[in-house]
Amino acid sequence: MPKAEMRNAGKKKKVAQTTSRAAPENWLAWLDEHVRTVDPPTHWTNASAFMLVWYPHLRPKRPWAEGEANLKGLSLARLTVAQEAYDEECRDFWQELSIWENIIAPWGRARRVLKGLTAEQRQQLAALLSDSIFNLTDYQKCPTSAQMRPLSEVG
Repeated sequence: MPKAEMRNAGKKKKVAQTTSRAAPENWLAWLDEHVRTVDPPTHWTNASAFMLVWYPHLRPKRPWAEGEANLKGLSLARLTVAQEAYDEECRDFWQELSIWENIIAPWGRARRVLKGLTAEQRQQLAALLSDSIFNLTDYQKCPTSAQMRPLSEVG
């Protein structure tokens, strides 16, 4: 499903609002609008997997080219170390997504959905699941998670 179709998939007809501060009707369109002011993280591990997959311009930038290193005051050795660290983080990120894709693939109901997805869309789904699982795990560790209110109740 192209990005434009995915953005429209979340649109709803007019529904009575239950709170004074309503969630966006189409979260992808809302996200597209608000992500324009976000700077890319410096490391692959400092951001949402979904954000990095959905918005390629938010992916961390590779450390400077050799000619630019002199402008930044870095020695060639330090630049090489920074570039190798970047390459390793980048490789680990995409390998992790591949693992999540392999976790999703055998699920009975998922097979039917995955059939119609492109490789890029399967990565997006894997990233969204990865973020959701990690966020749920963090939420469960939070001592105040039992006291937290559902988003629909936030005013």
